Amino acid sequence: MAAGVRGRPRSSSVADLEEAAVELFLEQGYESTSIDDIARRAGISRSAFFGYVGAKSDLLWHDVDQVLARVRLVDGMDRAAVVEAIAVALEPWGDRVPWMLRETTIMGTDAVLRQSAFERLEPLVARVERALRGNEGRAALHVAAALVTATATAVVEWGQDGRSRGSASDAVRRAGASLA
Repeated sequence: MAAGVRGRPRSSSVADLEEAAVELFLEQGYESTSIDDIARRAGISRSAFFGYVGAKSDLLWHDVDQVLARVRLVDGMDRAAVVEAIAVALEPWGDRVPWMLRETTIMGTDAVLRQSAFERLEPLVARVERALRGNEGRAALHVAAALVTATATAVVEWGQDGRSRGSASDAVRRAGASLA
């Protein structure tokens, strides 16, 4: 570390930025934490911050974005296959609850998560609609919205379930069973 530079070593990943952000959100709250604060804590410049993410709120969604990128859908799927594809994409989480689902009240992230959830999940709804169109016809959009809402709700509830929660994948499978 260069002389006179304080804090942690320079960031080398979004995960490093997430860690710096969580520390700050827990210390001073989401709204009171600036991008400059996060960049400083991570040991990078403000412009370097934007090389990793486009906005402070993107740090809240990083784990979910990775799951969304892993969801593998193809045309002609039925409801059960869509739920399974989402569950499989969640398997890397195991029983580890991502930080964005923990301590939301303390960090003050409840409102921003609620406000940004639709924007984050809408592309998945569109993908699920395309996958279901062959089986669901004109109802595909409504079914897709219901499936994505049910799986997202299951993940949020799973994150609040405590030590006996099991895996996120299993929570999604249980929620999807009633819709499939």
